[in-house]
Amino acid sequence: MNAPDTQPASVEHVEELKRLKKTLKRARWFNLIVIEYNDQSLRREVFDEIKELGHFSFAQLDLSPVNLPSVSLFEDNLRHLAQDFTVIHLYNLESYTSEDDRRAFLQQINLHRERIADTAQVNILFWVLEYQVKELMTQAPDFWAWNSAVIRFHSEKEGIKLEALPEDHAIAELNMPETRHRIESLMDFFTRKDLSTLNEAERALLLELVRYHKNIIDYECFYGFLDQSLTEIKNELEKKFIADYTYVDGSTDEEKKDDLQKEISFLADQLSVKPGGNRLEKVRCIQPAVSALNQTNEDTVETGRLSNNLALIYMNMGDLKQALVYAQKAVAISEKNLPSDHLSLATSYNNLALIYKNMGDLEQALVYAQKAVAIIEKNLPSDHPSLATSYNNLALIYRDMGDLDQALFYTKKAVAIFDKTLPSDHPDLATSYNNLAMIYQDMGDLEQALVYVKKAVAISEKILPSDHPELATSYHNIATVY
Repeated sequence: MNAPDTQPASVEHVEELKRLKKTLKRARWFNLIVIEYNDQSLRREVFDEIKELGHFSFAQLDLSPVNLPSVSLFEDNLRHLAQDFTVIHLYNLESYTSEDDRRAFLQQINLHRERIADTAQVNILFWVLEYQVKELMTQAPDFWAWNSAVIRFHSEKEGIKLEALPEDHAIAELNMPETRHRIESLMDFFTRKDLSTLNEAERALLLELVRYHKNIIDYECFYGFLDQSLTEIKNELEKKFIADYTYVDGSTDEEKKDDLQKEISFLADQLSVKPGGNRLEKVRCIQPAVSALNQTNEDTVETGRLSNNLALIYMNMGDLKQALVYAQKAVAISEKNLPSDHLSLATSYNNLALIYKNMGDLEQALVYAQKAVAIIEKNLPSDHPSLATSYNNLALIYRDMGDLDQALFYTKKAVAIFDKTLPSDHPDLATSYNNLAMIYQDMGDLEQALVYVKKAVAISEKILPSDHPELATSYHNIATVY
């Protein structure tokens, strides 16, 4: 009997599976991993693939309202499973037929997030369909902020179903990040569909999509799906594209370039975040930033700065592939425009290292983190806080690589600088204490781990509100040491 045909796994699938396996934690603490997918059979396939991991035990919790009619029942089930298993799959959020009920459930999870984290100090794999990611981000923003990774498994075997927009909202009125996954789903639908069969509502939706989200669409690629007989639709698309992108008549090429560079500089400022700020608040600027970068072929310092800031926002959103694209662009531009020992180049190297680390490519992460440290050591005093930050970054990479001696060495250097230069209640000092505690815990020195985790908690309790998610994380850390 012939073996059944199997679809070979894509490179993206294999890489995301590797990243998922590396993100799972053996230690007993709450570790939220969001998994975005578009095919239930693919979800079952991934379930089976990670079951092979010998150090973990797995359970599944069906989130359907029939199975779990209340959040309290959800918490009870989660607590019982967490006593016996180290990885729990939360799935079937799509079974909510009412959008209002689904959003209310997510809001309740957000409200009770600390209690959930306390009762489930295990790996939580939260499976959500593409169109539900925006709901999780917006309806449970604090819970979402706790995720350690966003993993994406996309099947190429079937397209995304087209969903109706809310009756009281046009696409133009929806803002990022709410529209990002919606737009991707619509584009997938239209590129798979026979456009000669579009009804009037679908045709209007296609034209509106192009008009207001032109920078997201690869026009040359998209036009390849338009049959020659559909010249009317193609002409309408081109008219809207050209109308939105044509400069005022009479402008010279130099004036156009100058205006565009001013816009790029302005957007780079808009995407900048002060220390401790939330980059997710800047997502509304993604579309014009991408559009501006697509229009320019000038590799200026400002273009590099905008690319760098855009990379950080994509990283905070969990879109590491896009983050890598813009981080690499920022590094290439910085290397072209700046001296090899310029501090701005070190910043670009540090950001690229962080993205590689989050993707699980630790060798590349180490290369760029070391480059950053070398530049900063050359330019700044030996006790400068920026140097301590770079030492911390380097230490975290060494820890992930299993080189605990090097991780301890660089974390101690960071702590020594922060102890000397920062106020005793500074959040960066708390972060370094936490990092040091985790390394000592990994090395089996629980007495030293407890000393530093208590120091971190003392700072967090002093500077953070009692319901802040980072304070809950600190409590989890101290519990794991005990």
